[in-house]
Amino acid sequence: MSSQNMDPNIHPNRSSHISDREIPEETKRKTFADMRTQKSLPSEMRRNSTLTVEEIMKRDEKILDENKALYGWGKIGSRPHNLYPKKLDDNINNENDSHPDHQPITRMSYGLQKIFLINSNHTIYEWCSNSQSATKLAVNDESNSKLDIIDLATEKSRMYAISSDNELFCCDDSDIGQIGGGERRINLKKLHLDAVVAFVQLSTGNSHALALTDTGLVYAWGNGANGRLGLGAVEGFDVPQLVRELTDYRVVKVCSGRAHNLVMGIAMNATERGPLGSIRVSEDNSHLALSWGHGADGKLGTGSTKDELLPRILDVYGNVSQVACGFMHSAIIVDGDLMMFGSNEFGQLGTGNTNSYHFPTRVNYLSGNQIVDVSCGGFHTVAMTDDGEVFSW
Repeated sequence: MSSQNMDPNIHPNRSSHISDREIPEETKRKTFADMRTQKSLPSEMRRNSTLTVEEIMKRDEKILDENKALYGWGKIGSRPHNLYPKKLDDNINNENDSHPDHQPITRMSYGLQKIFLINSNHTIYEWCSNSQSATKLAVNDESNSKLDIIDLATEKSRMYAISSDNELFCCDDSDIGQIGGGERRINLKKLHLDAVVAFVQLSTGNSHALALTDTGLVYAWGNGANGRLGLGAVEGFDVPQLVRELTDYRVVKVCSGRAHNLVMGIAMNATERGPLGSIRVSEDNSHLALSWGHGADGKLGTGSTKDELLPRILDVYGNVSQVACGFMHSAIIVDGDLMMFGSNEFGQLGTGNTNSYHFPTRVNYLSGNQIVDVSCGGFHTVAMTDDGEVFSW
């Protein structure tokens, strides 16, 4: 067994068998920075039980809505680096303004060079790597009709979006132009599928994309290297393909890393899914986490570093309430505990060391907190508790 899996924080076969050995105080102070928001989260968000796709979406929107203002740190656009969390653009955050553009943010999406925000009025803002402030986007379809967008994601030079009619669209950099007055125009092209499905969530990697339907089906397309499409091969596809290995699950959340993916969903018997749009799930089932794609550094959480061409269930006990992917590391929340795995070169796993882990491993520093949300950047991680505390490392 490799040395990465011999750390006393984890059991070689079961990730839940983790000691409660405390990390030294001096390590905590060096590794973590934390800050408290002005308002705690509502009680209904303090424990995530089995949720539907719609409830997951509403939960994530409520996190943004309850905290109102948007803060950022590090490099945002072409601004000087923020060394501390700083409130961003009053023209977006002004919660007292009745202007239709100044509404609560309901969705965030970010890539290597861009950050996108969508508010409750479907207004979209964009930060680019060379911009000082957010730019408003005007989004149209191929006939130049206005589109209301509920989710979007980018990979390299391409953008994907879901309209309020739950249809899937895409565009290249060549479809983006200036229209004056500080606004940019985007013309989206509809992606046509053989099946009639309603999309509700997107996630993109470096050169591939996942889309989730309202009935819990997952579609994948793009570069197929390392099995990142979950189709059992390394072939790429320009048109979204149904990930058939996941049709025995009602998936409620998809997340893509650079070349790997995590999803969470509920296992179903083969007889429980009828025609597309017809599902039946037992209410007492817990959510599971599944991963596939590029396996280097153990970021799939399977105990191995090999690539997985098909989705594979992670060996954890409890209800999974969130999944997140970075470039080379991953995170899941299980019964309120944050568990991480993959590359730890920059301490992004929060374990107090720089050892990589091949199994989901509890972040002991956060033990005793109920973690309700987590996000993985390229080489860092941010998590939030049910009391509204935010931790980053």
